[in-house]
This record gives sequence, structure tokens and C-alpha cells, in this order.
Amino acid sequence: MFFGLKTLLVILVSLVVLSFLFGVLLTNAEGGNLFVNFFEVLLYILTNKAASIGNAGTLQGDLIRGLISIASLLFTGFVIAWITSIFFDRILRRFSGMEIPQLSNHTLICGWNETGNLIVFNMIEESPDSPIVVVCERNSRPINRENVYWINGDFTKPEVLRKAHAHRCESAIVLSDLESVGNNDKIADWQTILAVLAIENINSKIHTAAELINNSNRVHLEHAGVDEIIIRGEFSGNILSRVSQNRGLSKVISTMLNVGDGAELYKIKCPENYKKSSYGEIHNKLYKEKFTSLIGYETKDGQIFLSPSGNVILDEADHLYVLSDEKPLL
Repeated sequence: MFFGLKTLLVILVSLVVLSFLFGVLLTNAEGGNLFVNFFEVLLYILTNKAASIGNAGTLQGDLIRGLISIASLLFTGFVIAWITSIFFDRILRRFSGMEIPQLSNHTLICGWNETGNLIVFNMIEESPDSPIVVVCERNSRPINRENVYWINGDFTKPEVLRKAHAHRCESAIVLSDLESVGNNDKIADWQTILAVLAIENINSKIHTAAELINNSNRVHLEHAGVDEIIIRGEFSGNILSRVSQNRGLSKVISTMLNVGDGAELYKIKCPENYKKSSYGEIHNKLYKEKFTSLIGYETKDGQIFLSPSGNVILDEADHLYVLSDEKPLL
């Protein structure tokens, strides 16, 4: 910053001292009350109206008023430069990933790779007003989108995560950032694990999803309390094995997952009044009233049941999985 707070304090003190000295000189030259002249000088330096100070008529007084006008112009220049420096410093800090505005209930994305753009695109399509903060070490912004902010730094360090307001975010996604670790799979996974531990330590209530390269490291994330674990390549491998036996299945899966492309997959809280009914009854009710297809449910302990028998009572259901054009309100 061009002028810090200490510099501003020095300027203000100098202004008071200078006003007092001019007040003394003006009193000696034209008479009057010293304190009245002091406050008039101080006021007119701030407003640049020095010509109306005191009783005009003496050469010495006019000379002093000229000096007061110069002091007023200098003070105005200092103030403008100070305000401008703050403005441009803030822009520079945000552009370079050093600072972001105060945020809450936002999504935190730690690390960056080729899937980052797609993740941000889908999140903006689904919730355009929800801010996103990307934390990664890069020479320039990894993505330029409205309501998407960037912190340039090591996302495993708590002080960097606090800059991204991790203590106030709603959810966090940790990507395998191979570029930042020289394409080393093992280091990338340990970086993910350290980031998750740091995030959970700052905000234990946050919903976290993490990407791993090696499945053998899954146990570490499970112990850390990660809500969602994605093994890189495993998901695509499973899809490829299925579509080889079921042609066209990839289009169905893509339609369910892509935002704004037909019916989408949603996880919604199971209403209490649904828990007394059977799966078949709720399936028919949702389709008839909401044009929504029920495909399964999840219990409180995390067990997932897809397309169970229609006679199953939903007394243990905690969440429902549905297909719908938009997220249904139950």
C-alpha cells in the first residue's frame, strides 16, 4: 500500500502542527485570537478556502494565506493518493489471489485440475448466487467467472484456508492437484489428506468431498471424517465396463449428472410423514404429484438402497434419491 495508517497519522499530526504555526503567523501579522485563527486555518486547509481567513489587507497576511492554499492543495493530494492507493491495492490483491471479500455459506475448492472448470460450471448453473472460492498455487487465476474468487496459496496450510474463510463455508471439495506437486501421485494424495485434516480442524461441520488417486489411501480420509470420497479413474472405469455391456448407458448417466440437461439426480431429506408409508406408495405419490421418480433411499448410518421392493416401509429412510427436472420441495 502506498500510504499506510501510520503515514496517514503522520499527515494528520503534521496538519495540526502546521495549522497552529500558520495560526501564530497570521495572528502576529494581522492580530485576532490565536485559537480562532488556528481553527480557521485547520478548517480552510481541509476545504481549500484560505483566502477568507483573517482580515485581508496586509502583504504579510496575503503571503501567509498563499502558503495556506499550497498546504491545502498538498493535503488534498495526499488524501486522494491515499484513497487511490487503497482502492488499487485491494484490486491488485484480489486479482493476484491474496485477498477476497468477507464470505459465508460459500463452497471451497482446494486444488485444481482438468475437472475444475466443469465443477464450477455445474455449480454456477445450479446455484448462480452462491459464491465459490478456489484455493491453489498458480501464477495466474485458474478460472475467471463471476462470483468465483481465488486465493493463491498452499491449501494444506490453515492460515491460507482462513483467508478463504473456511470457518464460514458450507462445503468443500478437495481435488487432486498433480500440477502443484510435479505430477507425483503419492504426494498429491497426501496433499489431499493434509488439506482435509486442516479443513476439518477449522470447521468440523463442513460437508467435504475429496478426490484420491490411489484407493489404498481411502482409509485415511475415512478416519478424517470425509463425507464423500471419489477415486480418480475408478468411476470412469466402472462406467466403461457397464456401457460395454449396455449400449447407450453412458448417455443416460450423463443426462442424470449434467446440470440443465433433462432430469437430474437429487438427494433430498425424507419427510417424517413419508416414513410410515411403503416405498411403492411414495414412488407413486411423487410421480403423480411432483413428476418425480424415486430411485432409492439412504439410512442414517449411510446405507443406500436403490430400487428396493415396493413393500419396504421407509421408517429407516433419512434421505431420498430422486430424478426430477428440478429439485422437488417436499
